[in-house]
Amino acid sequence: MYLDSGRERRKWPGMLLAVLCGVALGVLVYWRPPAFLHVMIQPTPTIVISTLSSEELLAEGDRLFREGRMDDAIEAYKQVTDMSPKSAVAHAHLARLLAMRRRYDEALRAAQRAVEIDAESAEGQAILGMVLDWSGRAHEAMTPLLRAVQLNPSLAEAHAYLAEGYADTDRLARAQETVAQAVALEPDNPYVLRSVAYVRERAGDYEGAIEQYLLAAELQPNWAHLYVSLGQNYRVLGRNEEAIASFKRAIEIDPVDPLAYDTLGLLYYVAQEYDAAAIEFQHAIEVSPDYGPAHGHLGWADYVRRHYEEAVPHFEKAIALGETSLEYYYELGLSYAYSGQCDEAVKWLNKTLEMEPTNNPAKQGLAYCAGR
Repeated sequence: MYLDSGRERRKWPGMLLAVLCGVALGVLVYWRPPAFLHVMIQPTPTIVISTLSSEELLAEGDRLFREGRMDDAIEAYKQVTDMSPKSAVAHAHLARLLAMRRRYDEALRAAQRAVEIDAESAEGQAILGMVLDWSGRAHEAMTPLLRAVQLNPSLAEAHAYLAEGYADTDRLARAQETVAQAVALEPDNPYVLRSVAYVRERAGDYEGAIEQYLLAAELQPNWAHLYVSLGQNYRVLGRNEEAIASFKRAIEIDPVDPLAYDTLGLLYYVAQEYDAAAIEFQHAIEVSPDYGPAHGHLGWADYVRRHYEEAVPHFEKAIALGETSLEYYYELGLSYAYSGQCDEAVKWLNKTLEMEPTNNPAKQGLAYCAGR
């Protein structure tokens, strides 16, 4: 896929170079790498000029968000919350974007602050519910989501997020009814179409989900997460070429978000293309060193290729970052065992059995070490 590449060197005439060396003030240029370059170093977000008013900065954040410049939009929203700490809208919009970045702890703090400032804001309540739902707390999400619809029955996004909440609490009939209400209110809203797609996906209608994700992407082509979701549905249907194209499109739009790299890596992993998978997992780690799933998945790729010593630090990092997959624990133990470090192996294999006493790989690992 994308390969590491340096920036093109520019050749300057000697006289011009001498003049430039004497210039006292530099001009900061925001440089976005072309789509064909693989970004290895996370770019510093563009700092929005703080001479703008808080209202102007909020509008600037919304514009950057629409353009897919997520880190710049986050910076703009944060500047608004610094300038106007009681701007409920700024906190809410920041929370929504942080949730899309899967920075759920930060997102929840921002969403809760928005509701503390203005508990009667339907948008704020809806975004709080969305953050809770997307972070795996769907049952908690229902209270603010229902409150949002009560406060403003005409807010399409509130109905859309509520539909996702119903889907995530296994009430698909209610989810379909509720998302239909959102469509009736705003049929061309990309948030709404994304929710339609998600509800169909949860119902197992992957073709229907693809159709709706494509419609949402037509309306909002700069949101990388739409293409990740699209690719995941293609993958379920075995349409791997289309899935790869979707993941690569997500990377092109947002090259510093680890999710698309990681998901692309998983596609290669399932296809038993382990070297290709490892490359994508490594890319995810390079753009986001604390993205736990990619560390665990790179551990898988190393383990299956019998690179046991390389697998160890990735499994340990994933666990340290809060990943809870039981497979990380016993494959970490087995990686130590097959590297000749049974003292360390036994510790992790026993932890696996504490979590699941019937785990056969852990038992086999302990037997392996006992026989050495």
